[in-house]
Amino acid sequence: MNKKMMLSALGIVAVSSSIAIAGTTPGSGVLGSIHDMNKYAGVTVDTQGRVCAFCHTPHHALTSTTAGDYLPLWSHTLATTTYQPYASATIDSTISAATMMEGPSKLCMSCHDGSVAVDTHYATTGAVTLNAKDGWGQAGIAQTSSLSNDHPIGFVFDASEGGVAAGPVTGDPSTVAPSDAGQDKWIRNKEATYLSNTALKIKDRLYTGSLGKQIMTCATCHDVHNKKNVDAANATNYLLLSPNLDSQICLTCHIK
Repeated sequence: MNKKMMLSALGIVAVSSSIAIAGTTPGSGVLGSIHDMNKYAGVTVDTQGRVCAFCHTPHHALTSTTAGDYLPLWSHTLATTTYQPYASATIDSTISAATMMEGPSKLCMSCHDGSVAVDTHYATTGAVTLNAKDGWGQAGIAQTSSLSNDHPIGFVFDASEGGVAAGPVTGDPSTVAPSDAGQDKWIRNKEATYLSNTALKIKDRLYTGSLGKQIMTCATCHDVHNKKNVDAANATNYLLLSPNLDSQICLTCHIK
């Protein structure tokens, strides 16, 4: 994914315990979607009814002195949290806490860790944070700073760049030759297309960060703007780039 693309990720599943979920058709756009902050009770709505303003601004955007920092005309306060990455004895990729939040992921987490009010934008200091408890008794995606039990992000994706994904675009890998160290032949390489969304390839949703290599971010699975995502009829719209039905979002990358 190009740095100039205005992408962040992950729909807000809950904003507070008093807020109703806005459900819209996948691919129908940000207006009226779960990222339309004006639709939520208790939120300081934009005085001009703008939807994009909660994240973006054409003027006076946030800037950074960090080379390559991803701020797409950003108007929303960023989180300053240092996140704990996913860790497992079975993971083949290396995740650095220093670089794992580069690109869209840092923008997503400014709301999704509950540290910044979702209605903070421009000169408005919001008061509604993503703090409703989900089915696991946690707020949104992360429990403030730990991403240790969430799908890993921030790792170099493709084996061509020294990353983990060494599998074929289609079909199964050879069952004879084992995976090389630090690679997994049972994860499709970046040329593979999303299931039921074949206009997109995995490489289209990766981010080139400070490492100079393409990493996986929140936006590799989700489309914040509710335009490129798809799902089955009547499914909960999690802004997924492949349907949850039959685990197509998982099977886009994982060969099972």
